[in-house]
Amino acid sequence: MSGQATCKVRDSTDADVDDVARIYGHWVEEGLASFELVPPPASEIARRRGAILADGFPYIVATDSAGRLVGYAYASWYRMRSGYRFTCEDSDYVSPSTLGHGVGRLLLDTLIQRCTAMELGVQRLPGDQRVQLSQKALARVSLPLPCHASDTNVVCFTCLNRCCPLHAVSVNY
Repeated sequence: MSGQATCKVRDSTDADVDDVARIYGHWVEEGLASFELVPPPASEIARRRGAILADGFPYIVATDSAGRLVGYAYASWYRMRSGYRFTCEDSDYVSPSTLGHGVGRLLLDTLIQRCTAMELGVQRLPGDQRVQLSQKALARVSLPLPCHASDTNVVCFTCLNRCCPLHAVSVNY
């Protein structure tokens, strides 16, 4: 794997579910971020993907120059409360063989651009290893999101500009 320049990002299809399940299964078994103990079967991944797409969120994959799926990412609702109606969270996973080659960054950049076009902010957890990466990606986004702590359209990428008291202790949109 020589890097993100050789990868292409596209919308996921039903045919990608087995590869997505394989990549996710690795991180369920070897990581902590999924909060799952047993990798779900491909049928469950398909069900989850369908629900995400039905909500209108992007679900994208990265493929290498040979067409192999090497990563995926999607957005989903952060919380089902009206105060979070402009907030989504991201999930992104890459094949272990592609770690450090920019695949995750390419997926995250694309996902943030798509969510921004939907006028959604991407939630980032404090201490998340990807926060610095998402700050770099958000700095390249041209469409500002409104600050939800006020009634004005003040540009506020939460925790990037720290322009309001509400977001000073919050997470990145």
